[in-house]
Amino acid sequence: MIIPAILEKNHHGFGEKITKIQTLKNIRQIQVDFCDGIFVQNQTMLIQDFGLIGNLPKKYDWEAHLMVNSPGNLQAYKDAGFTTIILHYEAFAGESELEEMLGLISDLGLKPAIAINPDTPVSLLRYFTDNIKQFTIMSVHPGRQGNPFISESIDRVRELREMAPNAIIEVDGGVNAHNIAALINAGADYLVVGSALFETEDIKQNFQDIESAGTSI
Repeated sequence: MIIPAILEKNHHGFGEKITKIQTLKNIRQIQVDFCDGIFVQNQTMLIQDFGLIGNLPKKYDWEAHLMVNSPGNLQAYKDAGFTTIILHYEAFAGESELEEMLGLISDLGLKPAIAINPDTPVSLLRYFTDNIKQFTIMSVHPGRQGNPFISESIDRVRELREMAPNAIIEVDGGVNAHNIAALINAGADYLVVGSALFETEDIKQNFQDIESAGTSI
């Protein structure tokens, strides 16, 4: 499944991307990136800014990808319409602290997921594979759209698939028509696409090129 990613600093840019995404067929899920300028250098809209946006379209499932040092008020994500919250392994002091936050997400009736950066060993996720059903492999160094794809990510997906055969594996960063087939072959389920989707004004053609490459395996 291809998941468009929105990384924006203000509600105007956010609204423009939502309008473009709504022209596409076969989109069931959308990811929104939240960056606090601390965990990563870039800073985006944060959840407290969502009052300027209004209701998120309910025909999509919404993921909140938190590239932040502190998730803050988790209830605010549910109130905004998100159904999945992705936390970064690296944002926590240890497994127990992360596990506690994942539990709070579940208590709200939301789906918890864990993302790891390119330099974090995949093996560290083994602690969570019995209870967490979705993991995100970052295939770029996170913080902004347009960073180059790290080819070793394909092997990392394969390693995680062997370790967690029934989990949903998401790949985020630099996904495009040139690498999507290899990622799917390695075991990826969700392919998050940002810059490759919005790099030209013809978003429909961009999406068609990526989708065709992913289904021509």
